[in-house]
Amino acid sequence: MKQKIQTWNSWRAGVTRFSMAAIAAMTANSALAIKPGEYLPADASLVVHLDSINDLDDAHPVKRIGKHPGFAQVLETLTSGGQVDPDEVKSSFQEKLEAEFGLTPEEAVKLFPGSHTLAGYLDTEPILQRVAERGLSNGGAMDMNWNLILLSETTMTPERFRELLESSLAFAKERRPERNPELIPADGPSSFDFIEMKDGEESSTRFTLVDDLLLVEFGNVENDFSRSVNEYAGGEGDPAVSLASSRSFIDSMEYAEESGSDFFVFSPLGDLMRTVEAVVEAGLEQAQNQEGANPMLAMIPKDGAMTFLGLSNVDKFFMSGKTTPDGLDMVTEVNLAERTGLIGSIFSSYNLDQPVAYPALSTGAVEGVAVTSYDLPALLNGVLDKFNTLSPMLGGLVQMQLQQLTPKFGVDIQKDIIGSVGSEMVELYGYGEDNPTKESKPVTAYSLALADPQAFQASLGTLLEKLGMAPQTREFGGVTIYSVPKSAKLGQSLSNGGGDSLEYAFVGDSLLLSAGSADFTQKIITATNDPQSALSSDAFLTEPIIPADVPGTQIGVSHLQFPLFAKMIILSMTEGKDAKLDPDILSQLPTFEDLDFVIRSESKDTGEGIVSFIKLEPNP
Repeated sequence: MKQKIQTWNSWRAGVTRFSMAAIAAMTANSALAIKPGEYLPADASLVVHLDSINDLDDAHPVKRIGKHPGFAQVLETLTSGGQVDPDEVKSSFQEKLEAEFGLTPEEAVKLFPGSHTLAGYLDTEPILQRVAERGLSNGGAMDMNWNLILLSETTMTPERFRELLESSLAFAKERRPERNPELIPADGPSSFDFIEMKDGEESSTRFTLVDDLLLVEFGNVENDFSRSVNEYAGGEGDPAVSLASSRSFIDSMEYAEESGSDFFVFSPLGDLMRTVEAVVEAGLEQAQNQEGANPMLAMIPKDGAMTFLGLSNVDKFFMSGKTTPDGLDMVTEVNLAERTGLIGSIFSSYNLDQPVAYPALSTGAVEGVAVTSYDLPALLNGVLDKFNTLSPMLGGLVQMQLQQLTPKFGVDIQKDIIGSVGSEMVELYGYGEDNPTKESKPVTAYSLALADPQAFQASLGTLLEKLGMAPQTREFGGVTIYSVPKSAKLGQSLSNGGGDSLEYAFVGDSLLLSAGSADFTQKIITATNDPQSALSSDAFLTEPIIPADVPGTQIGVSHLQFPLFAKMIILSMTEGKDAKLDPDILSQLPTFEDLDFVIRSESKDTGEGIVSFIKLEPNP
């Protein structure tokens, strides 16, 4: 039977199998330390590295989150591919180890005393070939060919390695006989493929022991990336072409080492973005050559499309984290080589002259707030201008169509709508209910600063009326609330499937938008009209996070209560045609309210990119 390796199935099977032992050991002190750059080729697309997380008290936030039964149940559901009985869910990886391997947590720590690296490689050639054959609109670019490899330092002997794999095989045959699990010798005496049938196709994970290093491979194990990693692990790779020779990686590692990071994530986005541009270029060429192609496509030269996007300016993404006595500190950084094209407009539209501050809003009304000093008019007008770089003919056509809309709608979109918007956006997170339960779903509202509130209000009203979408109104707290029915195209596109309408109101000099929760709209209005213990004067929330010696201009601050954050992450996996979880998953889980932590962040534009400092800590 021809084997078809699927990355998701392989990853899911591998995580629930042998690599659990490595994860279980991550709370142990590290006696060894992988230098990931020395084991990976320079074309690695993603590196996730964990040196160690020192022994933590059971009351530590990281430990409590990791052992929370709600997350254990979600993970069990994801890795089992379906619903599970909450009473049968193991509360930790350690308990799974004993069930599947007969491996105690103490032995797991001894077997994996060092660091762990997950490396990924995105094979672009099959993507480009599919796009050339099927185009962008037919899913040609969506089938990602990821190759993932987990490298873990180990003291395991070849004999113990084989014993654990055979134990896992016996467990799989007992629990999942319909998948026909097999353990097949692979490349070398200590290399095996663990194969199971999933959805009529073979899913494979390769396990290889090389001296004091365990390699767990998911995806295509026959490509150059996989061979290179195995060569480096065996001491045969060329250091001159390893990731350790990359200047971008060296800079990131210097910061990780100086800050004493426990883990980091690195991705050289430049190569990935160039791949995206190549995919777009191939898709554009395929679309232009199709019979009956849209004549407007002929106006777009391929080099103009690449200049318009400017994706290759994105240089890298880096994140590092370090446990603290009472939480976790993280830093993220996105660097750009230049700020040109569409991506340059996005990163250059922060208003560096606009001070960032929390709103005068009662703290009890919301579970989270994110404030960004973003110059939306500059961004939108910049995007319109960029159409000229895409194609002067197309740019002229866009401008002509905008001008033709003015007499039709009685509103100049650029001047009266876009031109009336200010340069601050506030995202508000919370619940419509005053006393939310574990089943309550988070809702979101947005507050957009207006440079000319009266002009914007008049123009928006005219535009909606001309579109046949005149809103219904009601009064609350001296404020008029406008509701656009969800059946209307605008309301349907913005209400995210929740509630019956999109609501908006003019509160002070801002436009308040709430998608699907009338109660949350009213809660925000009440908290604005009579702010008690206002966010703007909260000493804890307004305490700086970024060290004073980090250059740049502040562009954003945020805070989010962890229980709500947990729900948002879980609910995101219930959406779309590829949803992994039941939409009613919250009713099946224990409450997350016992995780009384908050996530705070602060961001700066450094000139080279955007840097954010993030803290997970207990609420005061």
